[in-house]
Amino acid sequence: MFSWIGKLALSFSRKREPKGCIPAYKFIIGAGITWVCLCFSFSAQAFVLWRPLLPGLSETLWSGKDSMGNSFALEMFKIDPKQYKLQLVQASDYHMTKISAKEMVAKTGALLAVNAGFFDMQSKPLGLLVKDGNTLNPLRPISWWAIFSYDKYAGTRIDRLEDFQLRQSTEIALQVGPRLIDEGHVIPLKRNDSQKTFIGITPDNQWVIGVTDMCALEASDLANTLFKEFQLKEALNFDGGGSTQLYAKIGAYEKEVYGLTSVANGLVVVPR
Repeated sequence: MFSWIGKLALSFSRKREPKGCIPAYKFIIGAGITWVCLCFSFSAQAFVLWRPLLPGLSETLWSGKDSMGNSFALEMFKIDPKQYKLQLVQASDYHMTKISAKEMVAKTGALLAVNAGFFDMQSKPLGLLVKDGNTLNPLRPISWWAIFSYDKYAGTRIDRLEDFQLRQSTEIALQVGPRLIDEGHVIPLKRNDSQKTFIGITPDNQWVIGVTDMCALEASDLANTLFKEFQLKEALNFDGGGSTQLYAKIGAYEKEVYGLTSVANGLVVVPR
């Protein structure tokens, strides 16, 4: 039995069309094929809805499935480095052993804070920390770590240890790892299921800072998501697991992802 579309197309096909005109049934079939193709096109491409919070600062809560079919969520912020600055905060700045993301925002007046670098059992930082051109903690020779930095003249970079150059114009540098995306290529990674904190760079050189929202995620699944769904050209993993935490207070908007423990250091976002 024909559907009503099939009957309509068949009725048109029995009529002679004026010379130079497109037969109606061909038009209907073509339109139908176009509609189907558009549907597949939209479903094949991820749609990320960024919610503006301030000029140059937007947020998204993105949900997906990992390679095992488990659900996960990423709380993420996209930040324009021309309008905002990243600052390194250490618990020791406030005569504390450890500090939470919420405390970082309260003490600095920042808009947003996340945990950042690694630290030992005594809350001493592990890896390079640079603030306003000054080295707060030295480089650690670990091959699978990398360095996120922002320089007033060189811009935002994620470098291998041997490629990093410290300048007086370097506003911030942080050594962590592993690297997730390098020059548009996902890095092969060892399996690591845990909470994640990360930073990335978009094709137009904006920052993306995010955390898993109270769920564990395998490192390769995170890397593939950031590359395929968000088209990041560079991405770097921060300290994760129980350290992962985020706090944002931007006008009426407030969001907290709780960590299992306070941390030795973190990054905050402040207006320039």
